[in-house]
Amino acid sequence: MFLTPLPAIARVVPSLAVLFFAAAALAAEPVDPTGTLWVGPGQVKAKIPSAGSTGGPVTLEIDFGPNGGDLDANEFHLMADDGMEVFDIFGTWTTDAKGQPVLALDTGLLTTELHDLMVHICNDVLNLDPTTCGIIASLDVVTDPSKIKFKLKTSARGPVLSVSGKIPFVLTDGTDSVKLSLSLKSSGPLSPAN
Repeated sequence: MFLTPLPAIARVVPSLAVLFFAAAALAAEPVDPTGTLWVGPGQVKAKIPSAGSTGGPVTLEIDFGPNGGDLDANEFHLMADDGMEVFDIFGTWTTDAKGQPVLALDTGLLTTELHDLMVHICNDVLNLDPTTCGIIASLDVVTDPSKIKFKLKTSARGPVLSVSGKIPFVLTDGTDSVKLSLSLKSSGPLSPAN
């Protein structure tokens, strides 16, 4: 009985399998965002009745506390900057069972930011007349926290962070109202800046 040596490929396959599974495990591992700042490209889109959708590229930054400055432990600050206006979202964060960040937005501050953003879109993006923008500036913003959806995902591969969120809201004068929504997402991976 003659023993034949295993072909070279048969000796390499087990090593490749180990590398493949190790890479997959690394990619699945979340990153603890505590005290980190993430920066990258994003997109913002506002759905406005009678005007359709408008939006464009933004630079996204998300800072997870504590940061030694204005954020305490488990607080976050997300910024979307289109070069003319900065849209700020504040709140608290925890991690889910998989170790991914979960955001709870401060809806009081959010309504002020949404109001300012609608005035910015009216004046600077849609270039509507001052009377129309004045009417928009006089309206109140109402949000329903149960309908706000934000998903963040971190990965040790890179490391990287992705952001996706939708904020439905209502503009109202107390009698009449109009439903709108704002979506925000990373258009590439956000990377740690610190």
